Amino acid sequence: MNNQIENLINYLLDTETTSEISLIENIHKNNDLFQLRYIKDWKLVVLRKLEQIHPNAIVPTLINVNNDQKSNSETLDEQDSSSEDDDEENKYQTYHIYHSNKTIDIYVDIVRQCQRLLWLLYHCQQSYAHFIELYYSVLEQCSKSDNEKLITVVLQQIATHLFESTDNNNGDSQCIIKFVPPNTLSSNTPLLHEYILTTIQTLCSTNQTERHTFSFLSNHIDILYPYTTRFLDVRPEFRDTMHYFIDGDSLLLSIAHQTNVNINSVFGNTLHVIYLIERLLLTLFRQSHQCNYTLVFFDCHHHLYQQTNSILSLLRSCLIAHLCKNTDKCGTTRVQKFSSWLDGNYLKFVGDEKPMFIFYHDMSSFSLENDYLLSKPVLENLLCMYRLFGNYHQYVIQCQLYLMNKLFLTETTIKCFQVQFNRICPKNLLETIIKTVPSNYYINEIEAEYSNELIKLCQDISENDIRLFVYLKTLINFIQENKEQYLVENLSPLLVLHVALLIRLSLCDRHLPASLPSITFSPAFSQFVGQFQHRLASFLSSSPSFLSWSKISDIFDGRLLTFTIYQISQFLSNIRLDSKTYDIVKGSLDLLNISLTENLFKDIMNKLVQSNDIILPLSPSESQVSLNNPEQKRHKIIRISNPLIDEYLKPILTASDKSTFDLINPDYSYLVRHEGRPSWQIYKAVADEISYIKDASDNEKPISHRYRTRSQQKLYV
Repeated sequence: MNNQIENLINYLLDTETTSEISLIENIHKNNDLFQLRYIKDWKLVVLRKLEQIHPNAIVPTLINVNNDQKSNSETLDEQDSSSEDDDEENKYQTYHIYHSNKTIDIYVDIVRQCQRLLWLLYHCQQSYAHFIELYYSVLEQCSKSDNEKLITVVLQQIATHLFESTDNNNGDSQCIIKFVPPNTLSSNTPLLHEYILTTIQTLCSTNQTERHTFSFLSNHIDILYPYTTRFLDVRPEFRDTMHYFIDGDSLLLSIAHQTNVNINSVFGNTLHVIYLIERLLLTLFRQSHQCNYTLVFFDCHHHLYQQTNSILSLLRSCLIAHLCKNTDKCGTTRVQKFSSWLDGNYLKFVGDEKPMFIFYHDMSSFSLENDYLLSKPVLENLLCMYRLFGNYHQYVIQCQLYLMNKLFLTETTIKCFQVQFNRICPKNLLETIIKTVPSNYYINEIEAEYSNELIKLCQDISENDIRLFVYLKTLINFIQENKEQYLVENLSPLLVLHVALLIRLSLCDRHLPASLPSITFSPAFSQFVGQFQHRLASFLSSSPSFLSWSKISDIFDGRLLTFTIYQISQFLSNIRLDSKTYDIVKGSLDLLNISLTENLFKDIMNKLVQSNDIILPLSPSESQVSLNNPEQKRHKIIRISNPLIDEYLKPILTASDKSTFDLINPDYSYLVRHEGRPSWQIYKAVADEISYIKDASDNEKPISHRYRTRSQQKLYV
């Protein structure tokens, strides 16, 4: 039995060949080896393994065996087993020396082995009380090491133990505090250890209810559940796998954060982002020439950011509708939507599809302080949610994790980060976090007779375009609520004109200037447009499918709306529309009980200007000045403690009045997040992610003139 336990431990601690998923599976398969009658064998095997990992450890407590209580047969068996163990140990040492003489490139990660050993014993003591003493003994011996990395592992284990305990006032939690290494309390403690010690102190003063929150996890999840990363070329996986998942919400947010996309500008637009997502999906399709992926959307992710930016909710609904309704030469993209990844329907879907991996963005590459799209609390919640999301898929769904962070994507290359978590998150933590996510707000549906009139109107004047149906349905909903009637009455005609121009103007005819006039909108005006976008997104899912969805991706364009408002203000008289556009506007306003007079839009513009809901530029030079003299924003740069760099920066730092940046001290919390190299904090891209997506024409090789013909050989003369 001693040999079986030793073989099991050697297998479980082999960090090169045994994954974390296999670790858990083999623990459950060998439950018989964890019984009380084998605890002495466990102590002997753990002692030998600990001596290999930490040779200088003093472990007298692990070998205290009461010989008086053993029978003669047991004594003989122990002597035989000990002799076999000595032979086995000598054999191991000889093999190690021989192997080290032959191969000098072999590397044993003793830190990872120590981490796994502590995790194994921690798991055992949770299920079997007779492992508690062994677990504490190993933890004590590891805490006496002089290796800073081993001390880091010990501190992380103590922090995780405290976090997962139900009550910090019990004896178990009070006992584990005693194993905090004494050398970490000195004045020369590394900054990383100080960060972990701060987490331990916080855990001691909080209960489980306070810990299972977004605010707590966003600050400490790197310590509690660390992971490793590797930057790999994974094109064979994307090309040859039968099926994999793409997280739709993180894909949308990653594309919306591209440098050449600014959806915050003048209320945003939907077409640009969806076009970039189509290009990325097309490049993934060309890897295997089949749609071997499924886009999965989770409402628990959407609810975290839906109230921050209304255009994101509209983009999400448009993207789902566009991919579900419209087909092309690549076929229909498979799209699924679930309430959360703990939903039973999702687990059933995973069981049917059996994805090889999931492709997502974990939000860690976005700046928490300077992000222009999402607020810091929302980003922290998303970062925490996707950390739990990845951990769940690794251990429960049992699939690989590939990140969109710093993605390098071409027709022949896919390079991205692979993530592997070091320990599993408890299920009660996942369930608690999912329950704390706010649910979607409810919007009252309009009456049935209005829906029938809308469908008939769209069929008569707009060629069954779904965009007119959704716009009018949303405006009717505002009118029926009888709130903010002033803005509803004045903005409804402008929004009707906007959707009519979207229907009538092609992209080639939509000539907009590169720099729009600097029109300022009041907070009430901007808030109304945001609410309008939210309701557009909500009503898209309940709209009839027999209408035309071919142009749903171009449902809103803030640049066109702003330019239209500016043009109306410049006309001395009312604008003139062509006959078809006029029919769309006239029929829509009649349904809203708004009469289309000759000077309707001019009168609306005058009211909005007088109420300061719209502030127009006084002259062209004023808008030019605002463009040429933007408010300077000081950037924050992490300070690097390097004498050479300090010497070169000295002249710049002395001229503090001219500098446009602030040097800040580094945040050492990220050091725990990535144990492997490179990480996306270190890896620097030379361009944005979209420029990596090449067209097929870009990969054509230049014509080679190296032929054995006289005419071509003249080129080399």
